Amino acid sequence: MGWSELLQQTREPVPAGPIPDGRRDESLTRIAGAQRRHGASEAAILAALRIENRERCQPPLPDADVRKIARSVARYAPEPESMQLLTRNGSNGAHAEGPPADRGLRFYGPRELAGLTLEVPDWLVRGILAVQSITEIDGKIKAAGKTTFLLAMVRALLDGQPFLGQPTRRCTVIYITEQQRQPFMDALRRAGLADRDESQLAILFREQLGGQKWPGIVRAIQAKASAEGRSLIVVDTIGKLAGIVEENDAGTWSAAMAPLQDLAASNVAVAIGRHDRKSGGEVGESGRGSSQASGDVDIILALRRPEGNQPSNRRVIESLSRYPDTPEKVVVELTADGYNLLGDSEAVATSDARLVLLSALGSEFRQHDSGASQADLVELGAACLPKVRRWAILEALEALVAEGRVKVTGKAHSRTNPLRYWPSSGVVETQTSGVPTTHFEGGQDLTPPGHPCDGCGVQFLTAETLASHQKLGQCPAQAGQLMARILQTTGGEEVVA
Repeated sequence: MGWSELLQQTREPVPAGPIPDGRRDESLTRIAGAQRRHGASEAAILAALRIENRERCQPPLPDADVRKIARSVARYAPEPESMQLLTRNGSNGAHAEGPPADRGLRFYGPRELAGLTLEVPDWLVRGILAVQSITEIDGKIKAAGKTTFLLAMVRALLDGQPFLGQPTRRCTVIYITEQQRQPFMDALRRAGLADRDESQLAILFREQLGGQKWPGIVRAIQAKASAEGRSLIVVDTIGKLAGIVEENDAGTWSAAMAPLQDLAASNVAVAIGRHDRKSGGEVGESGRGSSQASGDVDIILALRRPEGNQPSNRRVIESLSRYPDTPEKVVVELTADGYNLLGDSEAVATSDARLVLLSALGSEFRQHDSGASQADLVELGAACLPKVRRWAILEALEALVAEGRVKVTGKAHSRTNPLRYWPSSGVVETQTSGVPTTHFEGGQDLTPPGHPCDGCGVQFLTAETLASHQKLGQCPAQAGQLMARILQTTGGEEVVA
């Protein structure tokens, strides 16, 4: 097929929906031709074709055939018209003056645009990072952990592993950092990336940029990404690397973001780190300097420490996004294996309450052969650091009873025989978050030697109880002692939910 014939065919978009056997080669060629006509590189075409092939072709073509189509179409020069979309004047991206007819503006109809784009975003990390989009990561300087978060995400993408419970697409990365070599190497070691080579993760330091202008730097990065098929560009942080001096000037930020928008349009995903202002603020308004930068991105993730005396490895992520797939607010926890998604704030509070309840009930029952009322358990939650709220205690208690983990005796609203809660026997658990996996059975204490709970005298522990000493700031035996003091002072009156 000649280029002129292919050009003619690509003006008609491929119909939406599944692509049946017998139409796969033709359809993918038309999709590739449409992209090449508008200047897409071979790597960008291949990335798009792989998604179309995987999600629409029935059955999918072998990857070798998809690569062949991309390579064949990429041999042709882009249509000249596509190179005249906008005539720019200067490095700040301002449009040239003159009548519209002189600007070479290119207009699209919805049907044509549908043939040039995907039905769903090309997610690198679903809800967080997409091709042809910019994601902004905001956080306090040296407190929120922006670089730690970005490197954990990079590691997941290099290995094709889930990130925050979301699927990822394996890809290679270019990372531009404001840090010096030694501290950044330390960060790479902590992220488990010290053994990766340049073909996977290419790093550019600010000291190497010299006196080059920001638009030229971004164009050089774009050329490298296109030549090597890299899908993610990380800019950490945007203000320092783009050389922004007048932080509150909207025009300065617009000039800095315009090259990154062009970069994203070349079929890569862009992630930028940005420092929060000292006063903080709402998501989309907390970033240092003008809010213009946040207006030029597609997804904003605000990385913050949770309120109260929470574990130091927890972060709350709040978001604003053009995409419905992005969760509004979640709590995450950094472990040796990366970030784990704990859920939304309510789910995390309930999970913490479960740990407190199982620890306290188990310890009190084993030591004093007694149960506890709702009032006892609510007071215990209030005594914890950080505090476990009443609603979370009651909600977790109801769930544990329904699961058979906790049994209840007595009568509701009775002063003489109030409801009392007891641990069910025979519970065997495997802990999956933050504590070594340990099994407890047969009434034998199998706490690992050297663990804070070792030797405390508590037997028949569950792994969830083993974890709870971190929440209570003490071992389960000490939790039981606290429970006993509460029982002595409250008289075990019931709290009515």
